[in-house]
Parts: sequence; C-alpha cells; structure tokens
Amino acid sequence: MNYETNHTFTDEYRKGDCCYATITSRDSKGSYLELDNGQRAFAYGIGNLPSGTKILYTITRSAFTGKRAIAKLDSICSLYNVCV
Repeated sequence: MNYETNHTFTDEYRKGDCCYATITSRDSKGSYLELDNGQRAFAYGIGNLPSGTKILYTITRSAFTGKRAIAKLDSICSLYNVCV
C-alpha cells in the first residue's frame, strides 16, 4: 500500500485496536512506526528504542488525511535485541 497516494486502507486500524509495529525512525519527540498492515503511525515518548525494534501497540488516535495514526506502547516484542 502506498501511504502517500492512498490514505484509505481497507484494513486500517482504528482507535482502540492493538497491533504489531516496527520502528522505522525516531526523533526527540518519539518514534515513527510501520504497522503490520503497512499503515504508518507515530508514538510519543519512546525515542530511545532503536530502529527495527518490533513492538505491540494500541492505536490512540485514528489516522486521517495527511496525518499518521497515534499509537501507545504496550510491549516490546524484541526486548532481547534491544538489550544486546
């Protein structure tokens, strides 16, 4: 799915949904995520985890045109990879 040209996902996650994600990049405010369905999201306050970390998230704000969904960290799935 191409996020830039198609903002409507048939299997789009909505507020309250739980999903797996991978951190693609980060900045001082948090981390940018790619969800398991290809959708993009942002999570505040977890900018200390490395890119590529797999995490379980809950969507706290659904995506809308031009904006990513906002997600909240539930669990780090690849904790061993973070600690090594």
